[in-house]
Amino acid sequence: MIQEFPARLRVPAIIFIIYCAIFSYSHLLGVDLMEARNFVAAREMVEYNNWLLPTMNGELRITKPPLPTWLTALAMKFAGSDANLLVNRLPTGLAALLLLFFFYKFALIYTECPETSKSSTLILATSYMFMFMSRRGNWDMMSQTFMMGTIFTLYKATKQEKGQIAYLAASGICAGLSVMCKGPVAMYGLLLPFLLSEFLNGEKKRYCQLWRIIGISVLITFLISAAWPTFIYYSHPKEFSEVVVTEITSWSNRHVKPLYWYLQFPAMTGVWMLFLLPALWMPHSSRINGERFPTAKVVAWIFISLILLSLIPEKKDRYLLPLTIPMALLIGAYINGLTKSAHESVRSFIARHIFRFYGWLFTILSSAGIVAGFYCMVKYGFDFYLLLITVATATMVLSLSSMLCKQRTPDIIHYLLAFSLLTQTSAHLSNLLRKEGDYMELLRLRQHKQLATKDFYSFYPGMKEVWAVGNRIHTWQPGAVKNLKDIERVILINRPGLKSELPGLDVNKYQIVPVEATFKHWQLYQIQKITLHQPAKKH
Repeated sequence: MIQEFPARLRVPAIIFIIYCAIFSYSHLLGVDLMEARNFVAAREMVEYNNWLLPTMNGELRITKPPLPTWLTALAMKFAGSDANLLVNRLPTGLAALLLLFFFYKFALIYTECPETSKSSTLILATSYMFMFMSRRGNWDMMSQTFMMGTIFTLYKATKQEKGQIAYLAASGICAGLSVMCKGPVAMYGLLLPFLLSEFLNGEKKRYCQLWRIIGISVLITFLISAAWPTFIYYSHPKEFSEVVVTEITSWSNRHVKPLYWYLQFPAMTGVWMLFLLPALWMPHSSRINGERFPTAKVVAWIFISLILLSLIPEKKDRYLLPLTIPMALLIGAYINGLTKSAHESVRSFIARHIFRFYGWLFTILSSAGIVAGFYCMVKYGFDFYLLLITVATATMVLSLSSMLCKQRTPDIIHYLLAFSLLTQTSAHLSNLLRKEGDYMELLRLRQHKQLATKDFYSFYPGMKEVWAVGNRIHTWQPGAVKNLKDIERVILINRPGLKSELPGLDVNKYQIVPVEATFKHWQLYQIQKITLHQPAKKH
């Protein structure tokens, strides 16, 4: 028998689950190269007011469309800082929240089952790849969000007789915004597999009868997505051509992986993988999901997307984000089907045992979470939020244990809430044990007012360091300071152990003094032109 989650606590529990999935502890992840590029370009948009011609460390940055960078720059401008990772990643988190909204509305009309729609949405929210990407200041989440809006509005238009023009216009706007985030990537990885799945399962006529209005939608998409590239083409034609060639060739010569690389795709659902694996077997899942759920279409959607993504030589784990959407839909329907069959006396082995396995699994993991919570408070000091989470986790462990001992099967909200509580205690523990990247040390330079206004140089400037310093870092070259005035200074950022001599610098004309700042991974040198009354110094 299924143990229902208390109705009065259901809405607060869902809000908490989504908060934990998207926003909580989003500042813990270190800044990767992709984010650093986005943050630097966004900061320079605000600093130099170059919104239409983005730059990155002073150089033209037109490799990616600018919409995600615009939104990140607005967040930075509102916060008054580019160093706050919570703020920098907020646009991505809000995009993830909007994706869940589009997905829920789509699932509601696609499955015609509110329970499946709710379960699928929460499964998507707590999938590993979704949680990871919602905490990154990236282009992928925003691109997939708007494309999910395209699929919802397009499908909605085909399901009704009135308001089709409005929905298809909205579909065109969403598709255009998706292209403005990361080009046609989401169109290839999410929209195309969905449409092919529809056509292969006998739905072609339903779309073709709206071809005139869909043509208007395509025109809207083109006008939105082509506006900025057209501007770049006419203002910087040479750079535009070089970027196009570079991006096309990168699909075949960068991050190249074998054809079978994406067979790891079930792992992108995280803890829900054991529900996905049997659900992919159509003879079994069709019986569990019932006739009303379009199992064949969703499974086709998954495998068509997998095939299309695998055909591209360039492969990265995060490119599997669009695949988590149909997988969550299938898992939600499968879990809902298992729940409905819980009262039946004759059930399959999977139907009898998978819920109990997950129940005991989350009970054991949550018990470990309780230990971790109390350990952190004893070892590192009292934390009120962590105390609440630990007490709530203990309550969940007692509740799950009681239900399982009484042969009652917890419903999906119990599992989702147990998992969300576990993420909070484990995230807090990882926060205390994690080691920050060495570039994070350079954030302290912002506190030195007398240094922050200087020109920065480095032998090998990286985008993470450029973001952390909060200023452009020029590459050191011979003659870099030949026009330096008497009263000016520049700061050279170097790693200890690297060559100390500066190529092209005349030590008889410039003094080089180590900056007294405690950095473990960096050494700073202040370079100033020597005046007549000033003796030369060497570092």
